[in-house]
Amino acid sequence: MIVLFLVLFTLPLSSQDDRGAIPVTTYPSAGGYRADRDAWQVIRSRSGMVYAANADGLLQFNGVTWTLYPTPNRASVQSLAVDREGRIFAGSDGELGYFVEGRQTVEYHSLKEQIPDSLRNFAQTWCIDTLDGFVYLQTSTAMFIVKGDSVRAWPAPKEFGFMVRMGRRVLVQERQNGLMELTGWQLRPFDPSPLFSTVSVSDLLPASQGRYFLFTKYDGLFLYDGVRTEQVRSPLNDIVRQFRPYRGAVLSTGENAIGVVGYGLIIFDTLGNIRSTLTKETGLQNTTIISVNDDGFGNVWLTGYQGISRFRYPAPVTFFGDKQGLTGVTKMALRYDGRIYAGTVENLFVMEQDASVRSLTTAGTRSVFRRISAVREDCAFILPVDGDLLAATSQGVFVVNGTAGRLAAKGYALPLVRSAADPQRVFFGTYGLSSMVRRNGRWVDEGLYDGITEDVYEVIEERPDVLWLRTFNQGILRVYLEGGSSRRTRVERYGREHGLPSLTFYPPSIVEGRFSVPTENGIYTFSEADKRFVPDTVFTRLFPGAPAGIYAVDRALNGAYWLFIEEPGGYRLMRWEPRPDGTFSPVPLPFAIPPAVRVEWVHEEQNGLCWISTTSGLLRYDPSVSPARAAPFRTSIDRVQLLGSDSLVAGDRSGVVTVTHDQNSFRFTVSANAYGDEERTKYQYWMDGFEHHWSSWTTENRKEYTNLDPGTYRFRVRSQDILGKEGEEALLTITVLPPWYATWWFRLAAVLFFLTVGPVIYYRRVSALKRANAQQEQFSRQLINRQETERKRIAHELHDSISQSLLSIKNRAGMAAERPADQAWMKEQIDVILASSTSAIQEVKQITHNLRPYLLDRIGLTRALQSLLRLHAESSSASVTGAVDEIDGLLPQENEIHLYRIVQEALNNITKHSKASVVQVTVERHDAFLQLEVRDNGTGFDPVQRTVRSAGSGLGLEGIAERARILGGDLRIESAPGAGTRLLITIPAKEQHG
Repeated sequence: MIVLFLVLFTLPLSSQDDRGAIPVTTYPSAGGYRADRDAWQVIRSRSGMVYAANADGLLQFNGVTWTLYPTPNRASVQSLAVDREGRIFAGSDGELGYFVEGRQTVEYHSLKEQIPDSLRNFAQTWCIDTLDGFVYLQTSTAMFIVKGDSVRAWPAPKEFGFMVRMGRRVLVQERQNGLMELTGWQLRPFDPSPLFSTVSVSDLLPASQGRYFLFTKYDGLFLYDGVRTEQVRSPLNDIVRQFRPYRGAVLSTGENAIGVVGYGLIIFDTLGNIRSTLTKETGLQNTTIISVNDDGFGNVWLTGYQGISRFRYPAPVTFFGDKQGLTGVTKMALRYDGRIYAGTVENLFVMEQDASVRSLTTAGTRSVFRRISAVREDCAFILPVDGDLLAATSQGVFVVNGTAGRLAAKGYALPLVRSAADPQRVFFGTYGLSSMVRRNGRWVDEGLYDGITEDVYEVIEERPDVLWLRTFNQGILRVYLEGGSSRRTRVERYGREHGLPSLTFYPPSIVEGRFSVPTENGIYTFSEADKRFVPDTVFTRLFPGAPAGIYAVDRALNGAYWLFIEEPGGYRLMRWEPRPDGTFSPVPLPFAIPPAVRVEWVHEEQNGLCWISTTSGLLRYDPSVSPARAAPFRTSIDRVQLLGSDSLVAGDRSGVVTVTHDQNSFRFTVSANAYGDEERTKYQYWMDGFEHHWSSWTTENRKEYTNLDPGTYRFRVRSQDILGKEGEEALLTITVLPPWYATWWFRLAAVLFFLTVGPVIYYRRVSALKRANAQQEQFSRQLINRQETERKRIAHELHDSISQSLLSIKNRAGMAAERPADQAWMKEQIDVILASSTSAIQEVKQITHNLRPYLLDRIGLTRALQSLLRLHAESSSASVTGAVDEIDGLLPQENEIHLYRIVQEALNNITKHSKASVVQVTVERHDAFLQLEVRDNGTGFDPVQRTVRSAGSGLGLEGIAERARILGGDLRIESAPGAGTRLLITIPAKEQHG
């Protein structure tokens, strides 16, 4: 079962306007621990880790995730304690032992074998305590005292109740004899008075003047001074008598806390005055509190039947919401005339004190919010003006005094701005710009200003009678007023054409005298010289390191600023204080805004008290309430996982992780036990040996590294809590072993090998290269000779044929010109010219075809090869058959000629040398390659002993082999004397050529 982990960051204090406020609650992602919902006790170990007793075993919380460590037989754990050696003792069902913290795990050591057989069958161990090196464990049937690894046991005469401490005295309730004290190795009556033999004691907590509060299950609260007991008459006793007290603890503030079944938690001082209460009405998830634990660093942990709860005490932040009558998204809140007013999307509210039986604080009242009855619509803005409170609503502007209000200006109203030129005038945005003025103590609506028709969402006064207006998707307006009651204006309108990246932007403000507009693309400011908006570079200098997602900037007290930040996973509020150099630096706030909750407004009073309006309610932040001292915390490396698999890597005893060269990609999961807004804990990483510096801070608690070269690295990680305090750094050494061929022994063997065998291999390799070079040079000479021969042939053909034809054409044309009147003669010469021209054209085609077949460019490679086969079949005495698949586009265009010439050269060789009667040619297309096969039944030859060369028109087999190499193909020749020849070439397709 997954039980939610409820984090209560704050608890109400007893100040007048804070009584009845409830804790700020969130449910962080770490809250889903996979264990039983019932939890009995929480402790913090010497290492700073939090552990919880659970019905399924021991739960560990490292600040990010929960881990369950079961006991033998999965016995339920009811109680926990840490001894001098840091061992975590766990009281369980029928099991006794302790856990020891290791580097990445927790190990259990059972002491059950030290218990006599007759006492091993015990049930729950509800109480554990430590004193002077001894560990005391109480069950209903026996008490066990552990010293080192030895156990001593006392069987209960009847039945043991709760064990409690009073100073250095260990007391235990015994069913037959009442409250007993363990002295030496004996149990004796604690006090002879009848009260201690009859009442059932829940807990003892210190009171003033050396006395103790004695909480009983059914008889109420008593004070005990070591001699006498007296009943306490107070509201605290009234609650204890009405409900049933359970267990309590002394808090780090010196106050006491007690859990009361059916009620909740009560915090009270040593005089018995109730300081605070935490009930289901004020946010507690369960009213049955089994245990209370103060970890000494500002956290109070509660356990019960609904899981684990936690709150900060004392804490500077409390919360008001619908439980106190404040409903709807809170847009703005402030103090006026001693009262707190809050405007929400539903109404205008005022805080009042109401009698409360449930809170039972000293004054007997609590703070609640009540609606201003005259205001019936949403209220987005409130403004105090000299004895009046103005409220902007969708009805109009109301004047509020106390809890009454009247409508002074009708119509939809949003922002309110008091005029610097006339303090009795107030501007407000509506369907345009309007104003109202106070004359003779009464507010009068002055109506709309001329020339403004846009919906105005915000009004900012740059200087007297000069206003900036933010509209709804209609840009920004700069308005110059004539002053006084005049409605005339001069309006400048600015939009995209004036530098604004869009018409949707966040609320603008005046920052250090500059009109600044937050947008999705950063902060923009108005350039007076250019009359346009430009990216604000001054802002980044004033606020160095400020996040990019700023959606509002508001002025705070003492020259400071509030920055409203939007970031992945939620929103954040930051306060920036001025520095002597004119810039600002962030001041960490001791609280975080819950996820998905956005800040709407901050009202800061002169005493520093802040009222923070949010989308989920109203926060009250009191900086004078200092939280408990920050706990030293440490960063932990929880998991080292090999990427690409589910394998986890563990280090040796020295903490060194060693992996092979092919296991060189990792995912590290880390945590930090800084318990307070854990989702905002930041981490910084550095793989020393792979990187040169620390990474940027991030809230991501996972880091991956891939393809690390062989070597030794140091993975370093450190953390930072919400206040900017850094925790203890974690370090892990990682060694990536080199592959076998890169090890020292292999390199040594390789050196020895090459010193002995190397010269032989070198000689053979050089000889082979020389032979290959000689063959290449021979082929090059043959190719050059072939080219010269080809040139001579073309020259002869041009001289003997084309030249003679052209000369004949010239002569005939001249002869025709000599006898122009002789038509018969003229016709005879023209006929000869036409015949010579036709012959010359055919000869030119033949010459160009021999250089590059025109069919390749005209009809493609496939049809050209088919045509080539037909021509050879028609001109050869042998039977030439073939099949050519569609291969157009499979080869690069510049390589098609090589395949064509290979087929042509093979057919020419067969015709001239093989004396074959049957020739078969096939070109087959496959997915990644094409295959050419030329087969004949001719005389054949021995490929090893004889090299056959074509005469006249080709280079024979050497030319075929060279063209196959150019194509990247594989050539095979199968032949034997009298057995014919088979030529097979496999050529990669175009994709394989790249």
